[in-house]
Formats: sequence, structure tokens, C-alpha cells
Amino acid sequence: MPLAAEVTILIAVVVVLTLVAFLVAIARVLVGVQRALGTVIAAVGTIVSKTEPVAEVVASLNGHLDRASGGLTDLLESKLGASAAAELVASVDPLTVTATKP
Repeated sequence: MPLAAEVTILIAVVVVLTLVAFLVAIARVLVGVQRALGTVIAAVGTIVSKTEPVAEVVASLNGHLDRASGGLTDLLESKLGASAAAELVASVDPLTVTATKP
């Protein structure tokens, strides 16, 4: 066999062995990532199960706050009138959009 053919075969074998080494290293890293993801997914599942009641509590609080806000608005309007009440609320809460302009 000519020398050029032997060198070509040797280089091909070295390239293949190098690729195998890199692929084995990548496989090891992926196994570690898989283990870490398993731990993270389990922790996230725990967080999800512990925070499930929060949505109900927030909805209940929002309902109570809406009723309180409505009662306070009615009281303020009965004492000051709708226009003055709207101005007062707008001066305290810049996010409130008033229906009446002074």
C-alpha cells in the first residue's frame, strides 16, 4: 500500500477518534443537564402546588376591594357630588379616568 494511502487512513482514524471523544464528552454533559433539569422541574412542581391557593385568595381580595371602593366612591359622591368626587379621586390617583371634566 502506498505511503499516501496509509497517511490518509491514519488521518481519517484520528479524525474519527477525535469526533468520538467529543461526542462522548457532549453526551456526558447532556446527562448532567438532564439530571439538573429533573431537579429543577421537581422544584417548580412543588412551587406550583404550594401557590395554587393564591389565585383564589387574590380573587377574593379583589372582590372585597372592589366592593369597598364602590362604597367609598358612593359615599364621596353623596358628600361632594359626582363632579367634585371625580376631581378629588383624579388628584389622588393619576390612573383614574374621570367621566366628567370640570
